[in-house]
Parts: sequence; C-alpha cells; structure tokens
Amino acid sequence: MSSQDSKMDLSEIQIRFANTDDIELFMRARDEEHSDAYTEFIRRLTRFEVVLAFLCNEPVGLISYTYKEFSDQKLVPTIDDIFVIADFKLTDVGERMLEFLEQHLRQAGHTVVLGIAHDEPRLEEWFIRLGFGCILRVDTFPDDMGPMDPEAMMEIVNAGSGIACFLRYLD
Repeated sequence: MSSQDSKMDLSEIQIRFANTDDIELFMRARDEEHSDAYTEFIRRLTRFEVVLAFLCNEPVGLISYTYKEFSDQKLVPTIDDIFVIADFKLTDVGERMLEFLEQHLRQAGHTVVLGIAHDEPRLEEWFIRLGFGCILRVDTFPDDMGPMDPEAMMEIVNAGSGIACFLRYLD
C-alpha cells in the first residue's frame, strides 16, 4: 500500500498498544536469523510495551520501548525501536505514535522518556527535531574500556559503535 494510493486519508490511522492478539502479525514476519529479537519483541508485546499504528487494519508503524533502571532504582521508559513502513516515512505516523505513548506515560506518572539510536543518523535527527536532547553519545568502544558506570550507559552498551541516548521531558 502506498501513501500516494488514492490520496489515502491518514486521519484513518489508528494507534494503540499491541496486545496478544497481535502476536500472529509478528510471527508471520519471523525468520530464524532474528529469532532472539522476535522472542524479545513478543515478550514486550505481551507486557504492552509496543505501540502500533494501523491503516485499514494493516500495520504501518511501531514503537517498542522498555524500562531502564537507574542507580536510584527509578524505572525510566526508553524507546529503543521505531519503525514506519517506507510508504509512510514522510508522514506524521511516527510522531503520532510518540504522542500516544507520551500521553500514556504522563498518565502513569513518568516525567521523562529516553530514546536510543544505534548508529542511526536519521533516527537521531528525528529525536532532535521532536525536542529530545542528546545526553550521551558513544562513538567507539575500546577493548580496554574497563568497568562502565551503569547509570551513564543505561545498560545499552553492546558490541559495536555509534550509540546515542536522547531525553525528552514530558510536560
């Protein structure tokens, strides 16, 4: 489905939390190469940590998040996966999913949301455009890095490079 097809009415996009009825949608796309990622995703889906956007009952986007624990035992919602299908990337689907999530987080008493970008310049630009501030950037991981501050790294460091963490206050 193309966003240009029949000048589609984007006001028809529905945004909601994923639920167990949605597992079949994601199992159809599962492949063996990414089975660990799908297992984690299904776990989040069953805990309602996935926001979905639909148009005509077809998924067009998702935001996956989890809660990271800081040293003071406070759990902070952290967006670590955003996906919008290609035909909808130049629309406001991502922003609408974020607004939906932030409204839920405010009602739950959260005051901030974090966003993680793993070597994804376009996602970093998106976070900045939406008012997130970059609070941490790690461009390389030396082999002899030694013990890391768990609060500063928020348990996101893994092998690789180019990780950035963004923060936005929920007004």
